[in-house]
Amino acid sequence: MSVVPQLISLLLSYHSSAPPSSSSTPLLLRVTTNHVLGRLAPFLLPSSLPPSPPTDLLPNTYSFLLSSLSSPSTSSSAARALHDICLAFGRARGSGSNSSNNNSPSLLPSLPPLPLFEQLMHASLHGEIKYRDEVMVLEGLCEGVVAYMQGGREEVVGQMVGIIGKHMAGVLQEEQREGGREGVKPRFQSVEEDLERLTAVVKGSEPRGQGGREGGKDGAGEVAQIVQGLLPVLEASYQAYKSKVEVMEKLCKFLKHAMRAARPRASFYPLLEPLISFLLRGLSETEQSSFLYCLSYVLSEFGPRRSSSSSNGLQQQQQQQLLARLLLMFEEVSQIVFSSFLRTADDFTDHPDIVEEYFYFASKYFSHCPLQLAARCQRGEMQMPALPQTLLHTAMVGFVTLQHKDAQRAIVHFLETFLSAGLDSSSSSSSSSSSLQETHAWILSLLHLPNETQSNLPPFLGPALLFKLFQGLAGEIDDTLITDEDDPCLCGVLYAAARCLAPPSLPPSLPPSLLREWVLQAVQGGIGEHLASPQERQKVWEGVCRVGEGGREGGRREFFSMVADFAWNCRERGRKWRRKGWGRVEGRKDGILEG
Repeated sequence: MSVVPQLISLLLSYHSSAPPSSSSTPLLLRVTTNHVLGRLAPFLLPSSLPPSPPTDLLPNTYSFLLSSLSSPSTSSSAARALHDICLAFGRARGSGSNSSNNNSPSLLPSLPPLPLFEQLMHASLHGEIKYRDEVMVLEGLCEGVVAYMQGGREEVVGQMVGIIGKHMAGVLQEEQREGGREGVKPRFQSVEEDLERLTAVVKGSEPRGQGGREGGKDGAGEVAQIVQGLLPVLEASYQAYKSKVEVMEKLCKFLKHAMRAARPRASFYPLLEPLISFLLRGLSETEQSSFLYCLSYVLSEFGPRRSSSSSNGLQQQQQQQLLARLLLMFEEVSQIVFSSFLRTADDFTDHPDIVEEYFYFASKYFSHCPLQLAARCQRGEMQMPALPQTLLHTAMVGFVTLQHKDAQRAIVHFLETFLSAGLDSSSSSSSSSSSLQETHAWILSLLHLPNETQSNLPPFLGPALLFKLFQGLAGEIDDTLITDEDDPCLCGVLYAAARCLAPPSLPPSLPPSLLREWVLQAVQGGIGEHLASPQERQKVWEGVCRVGEGGREGGRREFFSMVADFAWNCRERGRKWRRKGWGRVEGRKDGILEG
């Protein structure tokens, strides 16, 4: 493979006498050279060259690509090449195949992270290189070089964050002094870019030991220190630009990646209370879904599922306090959503992004801690005692009211998670069989509560939900939500409902025919005869009941196929019915086209 270093050396020597803007060097040739250097990045590392190489190619390549960054025509390809070289450096350090190469002292001086970072940021701020190209190189530098540093990593990360934070604070001070008067670049855009730089540093610099990302699981708590030190400037950014959706999205993105990168987890716990309060305030004051999205990650990263295998440095009492705080957060978020956003059926159409993020947020509670949520409800500790049934009511209202596929999919995901909460051990990581039974009994009790949404639906929540499911299958929901092996879909919700109501899983107080009765009501009420014949309705009813009564997973794929075929047939007949002009009268008679 010695021919590859020789080829690289030849390419570099050809370009060494001409600057990137020189007319003597064809533009396409220089761009192609950048791409080639990126693809051949592994051969640039000193450890991969033949013994006693005549020269170290990395510094020359580094200088060549930096000069290409200053030309608008070649900057993107040069940034990609530098990004790839940094990642190749990281792969060489992280590979377990050759430990002598991993500890080679000649690698790091060739890519000094802090001087390169300062050079890139300075050039970007002065318009000498594109901001996007700067961030691409920064991401590669942090992920491929900084994350694998054996010593001094915390100091380098701290200095990078300090430089960005200082610049960000200066921009915010200018905003306070000069108000709306802007320079060449709007100040809010500068803050947005600084937040993205911070995200790149925190996200990419998570320590990686031999074997990859998990090598840094113990960490030193520097991410928590970084966030703690940035709290004043983050608050100032919020106060100055909370009306700027893009800035708030970048702010929440930074906080999300900070939570994900925090090692050890316990180091971040003291920040959770101020962080939750800040995000709740942001959601209430700005009405932006990015805060709701970030709140979901609080539960994802610090909820029971993530901490089930270890205490993460917390005592049992502290873990209980954390769980109680997370459960309270669910109510606080719900109170804001239902009092400010989703007050009427029309609000679902006006705030599809909030609907989407909220139902994904709610799904995580029924996935991570359904037993604890059930216990809190049953003990009467909820600030919103009717929250679970309110969730089901709003899910049914939004189910067909929305004409927004992503929001509908979020509702479908919630319904599937809700109905499965007491069935699978995977949905509640540390739950015993008795705990699952308690959760399942609670879910069933909610399904027997009165339906208070629409008068044309069955009187209880369970049958009303099934009624809506079959209406959705018949044509009220987007075609792409009918069936999907990997993503939430209507077939998945119906499958979960069949298992939830199956006779083997019902307590003695409920009749074993519950599933058959409820599904029969839904099929007869939700599917008109102009959409499916009595034989077809009989077949789908028996198929749903058979899956539930079988109580096993084996028929999931066959079930999806059977229900999807039924749905496609109903939809095709519905389209023909409407084209003939009959749907307006007969559909209303059968209740199919009512929202």
